[in-house]
Amino acid sequence: MKEIVQKLEADPDYRVLRRLKLRDRYNESDGTQILKGLYVDCETTGLCTATDGVTELACIPFSYLSNGRITTVHEEAALISLNDPGRPIPPEVSTLTGITDDMVAGQKVDGDRVRELVEEADIILAHNASFDRPILERFWPVFSERPWGCTWADVDWGAEKIKVTKLDYLVFQFGYFFDGHRAADDARAGIHLLTCMLPVSGKPVFSALLEKARQNSKRIWAVGAPYDLRAKLKGRGYSWNSGDNGGQKAWWIDISECDEPDEMEWLSQEIYGSPRSLPSAAITAYTRYSERVLS
Repeated sequence: MKEIVQKLEADPDYRVLRRLKLRDRYNESDGTQILKGLYVDCETTGLCTATDGVTELACIPFSYLSNGRITTVHEEAALISLNDPGRPIPPEVSTLTGITDDMVAGQKVDGDRVRELVEEADIILAHNASFDRPILERFWPVFSERPWGCTWADVDWGAEKIKVTKLDYLVFQFGYFFDGHRAADDARAGIHLLTCMLPVSGKPVFSALLEKARQNSKRIWAVGAPYDLRAKLKGRGYSWNSGDNGGQKAWWIDISECDEPDEMEWLSQEIYGSPRSLPSAAITAYTRYSERVLS
């Protein structure tokens, strides 16, 4: 079997995938400071961060160096727990995740353990943190006290010639597969993804993520932008916020701080026709992906 696998790996017409198995150790310490990361994933009753409940939570801690190289994964200290959301789980969600009402009945995440893990972490990570962070902060406010990073948004996958950014597809691109749609499996896959080497830049995924997460950015709201220019805004990368969540009812975009003058100039010329004072907010890893920057 080993010889067959080796032949297939050497054949350009085939791609061999291995089941992802998270290792206890990836790199040795280089004598510099050891930092702590916490990769999180949750399963929920739906996709609304303001109203849906958590059915499963996984928090897996790991150690890393400041250059983004993971040293040790601490699965023995992980929290992996079902949670009764206090409402029926929609059938289509149970079909997707395999989590049923009977499985979560009477189950509750240990909030004290969540706090311990979060307080020990130098950074919290998730895949699509703009979903996980708001919902986790709603149930466990301690998540608001730490900086966050995102394996989906904080890596320029397009520049690495990877066009699809779903977690299972990204792992597949590096030669692995895993059973998704359970919190622990997704968290393990996320940690392993951090250890992979990007195909174009040659950097570890986590190194590239940290570079972006450590940069401050700016959110600009194009308040009062003409309705008939919405396609131009969308093409520029703006997103629409309806205001239903209490935030600005406007198109918005997140950019690096150094790009703010150019963006304001573009808005003046292409959208408003004259200079305009617009609301904006500074964003750091402590607030990025949180709904606290919506207003």
